[in-house]
Amino acid sequence: MKMPSQGSRRVISRAGARQTGLSLADWLVGQALAAMVVLAAMSAWGFAQQNHTLTHEGLQQTQQMSWVWRTLGQHIRQAGAAQATQVAAGLIALSTPTPMWAATDGTGTQADSLTTAHLRSLEGRDCQGNIKGSNSNLRNRFTVNTKSELTCLDDANPSASAQALAEGIEDLQLRYAQRTMDGNGLAQLQWVPAQAGMVPNQVLAVEVCIRRTGAPVTKAMPNTLKGCRGESLPNDGRVRWVQRQVFAWRQTAKPAP
Repeated sequence: MKMPSQGSRRVISRAGARQTGLSLADWLVGQALAAMVVLAAMSAWGFAQQNHTLTHEGLQQTQQMSWVWRTLGQHIRQAGAAQATQVAAGLIALSTPTPMWAATDGTGTQADSLTTAHLRSLEGRDCQGNIKGSNSNLRNRFTVNTKSELTCLDDANPSASAQALAEGIEDLQLRYAQRTMDGNGLAQLQWVPAQAGMVPNQVLAVEVCIRRTGAPVTKAMPNTLKGCRGESLPNDGRVRWVQRQVFAWRQTAKPAP
């Protein structure tokens, strides 16, 4: 068998050498592709994490605000309601309504507060769901404390302490639908803040506006919403909600003829 010459072996060796190893350009291209893959993975992870945070915040917002609106609506609608009793002759008599509500307009940018009152015999549970106190009336006071919590307590119960209904409450603003008579003797409706000249039986409803904030998210999000007072909301990376509900007082829902 004829062996390859030394020159042939030298050619084969040089060809094999050219097939091994990477050039600097190939290495740089590989590093760039790897960096792009890592950045894409990190971006996808951040997007997924932000979506998870938003979903969690949205669920918590729905649960807390559902409880808040149900509690506020229950006690606002019953404020000042009269109790119906049937006498021996078969006639139905109504008790004299109690003072139904008291309101305080927050100074400057401070939150408003509201106190509603109704007979304990109509609804024995206060805004916290407790059955306590021996007074004939329940007086539930709703305020926002320094911890950004919407709190309530029964003012008529001396042993009661304020409890939080929801957290992350940045503002609580109230407006009242007041019925007045114009120069032609026609009734007209005007939305006004709490003021000393308001007549309780001329106020038909209350509008409650609540501004709530959640936890910060990965990326700051632009916010085009306006607050309860028409103010611009800060773009600090937090999710915010502004919700309004209108509740009519039961005893003044229908204007007197």
